[in-house]
Amino acid sequence: MSTALRIAHGAFGRVALLDMDWSLVRHAHPHCHVLLKVEGADTQFVVGDKVYPLTNDTAVLVNGWQPHSYVHHPERPRTVILALYIEPEWLMAFRPGWAASGAPGFFSHPSGEVSPRIRGLAIESEPPNLQPSSLVRPGCTPA
Repeated sequence: MSTALRIAHGAFGRVALLDMDWSLVRHAHPHCHVLLKVEGADTQFVVGDKVYPLTNDTAVLVNGWQPHSYVHHPERPRTVILALYIEPEWLMAFRPGWAASGAPGFFSHPSGEVSPRIRGLAIESEPPNLQPSSLVRPGCTPA
């Protein structure tokens, strides 16, 4: 079963470190969604009706309310993914020109190149600019 290893919540939305070894049903949500591979096997997501790769060099980008799913192939090793769920209101306040972040077409294409800098940030164990108090280890009770 796929497992949330860590989750950070804030006004920006949430960031989840996911150990993916099980398929996710087709779904949609109001957040724009950025998926980055952290470690493990290359994989793929279905966005709309097409399949897009998730690799060290390629991210999957999902617009708000755009249907997407993950189809896990049992013969492949698991993949650890950093999933960003960004609140459109927060993104609009951050950059007023990004007011359409919750609408279809914010990302012009469901796949994008991952720069070496972004790749380095994605594989750090503690994402930068996240307060430790906002991090949650699912299944644990805060002290």
